[in-house]
Amino acid sequence: MLLSAGKNTGLIKMVDKLRTLIREVRMEQTVFGLPFVYAGALLAVGEKLTLEKVFLITLAVVGARTFAMLANRIIDREIDRKNPRTQSRALPKKKIKIFEAYLYALISLLVFLLAAFNLAPICRWLFPLPLLFFILYPYTKRFTWLCHFFLGVTLGLAPLAGWIAVANSVSLVPFLLLLAVMFWVSGFDIYYAFADLEFDRKERVFSIPARFGEKRSVQLVWFLHFLALFPLLAVGIILRLSLLYYLGLLLAFTFLWWLDFAYSPLKSRENVEGYLQRNGYFSLIYFIFTFLSVFISLEF
Repeated sequence: MLLSAGKNTGLIKMVDKLRTLIREVRMEQTVFGLPFVYAGALLAVGEKLTLEKVFLITLAVVGARTFAMLANRIIDREIDRKNPRTQSRALPKKKIKIFEAYLYALISLLVFLLAAFNLAPICRWLFPLPLLFFILYPYTKRFTWLCHFFLGVTLGLAPLAGWIAVANSVSLVPFLLLLAVMFWVSGFDIYYAFADLEFDRKERVFSIPARFGEKRSVQLVWFLHFLALFPLLAVGIILRLSLLYYLGLLLAFTFLWWLDFAYSPLKSRENVEGYLQRNGYFSLIYFIFTFLSVFISLEF
């Protein structure tokens, strides 16, 4: 009975660690990357996209994103320990030991590699590229306010990766998707930086709000989210997508621009977390209407 009780206790601890890990990597925010990855793959091969490829792409994204989040937490653990907003995270609070974080990151990396090596052959050569961006990004905030754009490019690799994973080649279209995602992500990350504005200035952590002030930063976000529309318009024109695609752009950007206004940190910084969570709907709306435009012919 004692042996059985010990096993149960060990299992309970393992489950608790797993729950902590899921909360730490904010698994629900995978919605930011997945729709654009799917869109990239769908626009590359259209109706030829198989469920097997979709499964492997999903596995690769989950593995890559979990690795990226854990790398960020490991690299930033000392900054997180000082920041009142992040002091409750798993590593500063020692809910997860550092070697456990490295172990989980390694497992996530293996999941990513397993999926990538079963997709297009070119993935076997290009897989180090996103990993390099994942590891470098946390360091950028230590020396440049351009860190937001570095994150934008990092997440912008998602649709490019989706395209390459099924097409085994590149063209102009996935780079246009990358550009659009870069503008979108850089913008909402600038808003998110408002939550740490005083801390960043005090500890000399680089960010656009800390460097240029609140009003200019908000104006820049609006400008970036305006620019994001044009690469996606170009995608529709190049691929001759149906009217549904443009309807999706109208809905997605109306929603995004409303978010920028309604959740402006100039009104309240308490809006920042809600703003971040709701941004995922932008990519979801875009994917849904991209999917419909591929499978339903609706011309002007």
